[in-house]
Parts: sequence; C-alpha cells; structure tokens
Amino acid sequence: MDLFNFIGSIGTGLYLFAYALLSLKKTRADSVTYMGMNLIASCCMLISLTVNWNAPSFFGQICWAAISLYGLMNCVMARRALAKEIGQINPSGSPTVAN
Repeated sequence: MDLFNFIGSIGTGLYLFAYALLSLKKTRADSVTYMGMNLIASCCMLISLTVNWNAPSFFGQICWAAISLYGLMNCVMARRALAKEIGQINPSGSPTVAN
C-alpha cells in the first residue's frame, strides 16, 4: 500500500470511528470532536484523491469538509458565547483568570 492509499484508509477509518462514537452516544453530532474527526477524515480522503482521482468523490469530499468546517466554527462560537455568558471570557475575548 502506498502512502496516499494509507492516508485515504486513515480517513475512512476516521469516518467510521466518528459514526460509531455517534451511534454509541459517546459523542454528539454538534460536538467539536465529531466535527473535527469528519473534517480530518475528509482532508485525508482529499489527499488520497490527488493520486487516485475520482471527480464525484473529490467534490463530495470538498462538500463534506466545508460542512464540517462550518459545523466546527459553529461549535466553537457557541462555546465561546456560553463562556462569555457565564463570565469565563471578558468582553475583550480573552479568558478571565481566577484569583
């Protein structure tokens, strides 16, 4: 197995692992973990597709990465808003330091 196929296999494994975690209720669909694993998996698949070209798969992976990135940004912004709401982040955006 060459390097690019190996990287693609890692991507496939990450997709399956993320879905298994979701199905077993070990993670949530709106979590940074789930979105991050999907983003990394799609990037691995895209790397693999640079050698083993398949246009429909490439465009599907681009969409998957974009959706995952959007979801990841929403997760981070929601966490940040919650932290700000409960006083863990001051108005300037930096974390507050407990005395």
